[in-house]
Amino acid sequence: MVGEAVLWGTGRQSAQKTAAINRRTPNAGATWNAPSGSPKRSAPFIPWNLACRPGGQRGFTMVEIALCIGIIGFALVAIIGVLPAGLQVQRDNREETIINNDVKVLLEAMRGGGKGAVPPVLLANFESIGFSSGGMGVIYTNGPGANEYDTDFEVVGLMSRPSTANDLGRPTTNVIRAFTGALADKGASVGSKQFAFTYRLEVTIDPVFTEYVVAGSSPPVTNRVINASEVQLQFRWPVFDNGGIGQGRKLYRVLVPGILTNDVGNTNLWFFALQKFWP
Repeated sequence: MVGEAVLWGTGRQSAQKTAAINRRTPNAGATWNAPSGSPKRSAPFIPWNLACRPGGQRGFTMVEIALCIGIIGFALVAIIGVLPAGLQVQRDNREETIINNDVKVLLEAMRGGGKGAVPPVLLANFESIGFSSGGMGVIYTNGPGANEYDTDFEVVGLMSRPSTANDLGRPTTNVIRAFTGALADKGASVGSKQFAFTYRLEVTIDPVFTEYVVAGSSPPVTNRVINASEVQLQFRWPVFDNGGIGQGRKLYRVLVPGILTNDVGNTNLWFFALQKFWP
């Protein structure tokens, strides 16, 4: 039969082998007609792969096991090599998502002009606000000192300084601990602040100009739009403990309506006046 082998032989040794296989093989006992002149005896039909192995047992050879180990090893090396890159991509996506959420809070606070419901997270998360005025740098912090801010209203006013109020039109630099993110980063302890995701925000507020052509006049006339300002928010992250900054960067540019006015009580505070436009 194809796919089967017949154990055939004479003598004591062959009989012992046949008896041993009969005890292990469930289909033993089938009768097979021997050639003419030969004694007839019962012989089992066993699968060829059992008959070819010592003792009729199935298993893997050392070559097969070595090939499997080699394939698994190559797969593990590939996975370990890709894992750091995947973790870095996940970290970058998380940080960029935090920036996208925080910029909404910051823009709404600036558009509101410090009035109404100012987000209460500003005072707790702004580490410092710095700008250059009168040939010297000025840094405000939320700690005790000569230059400190103790309300969310003051944070909005310092952050909204126009570039024309700073030396050489430089931006206002803010170091901010992220508003959104892990809850463990929102504590007031030193450990929470050290491990929290922190970024630097450079705010540049410039006037908007338009050009139009007057009949019989050349070149075009430039006119400043008093009722609107262009706000540029340049994010750079993360900020390290030694003051260094990572490679993350993102720029937002929006047009904020309203007149940018200076606060009477503190000349360093600026706000967008709500519903106030020049004709």
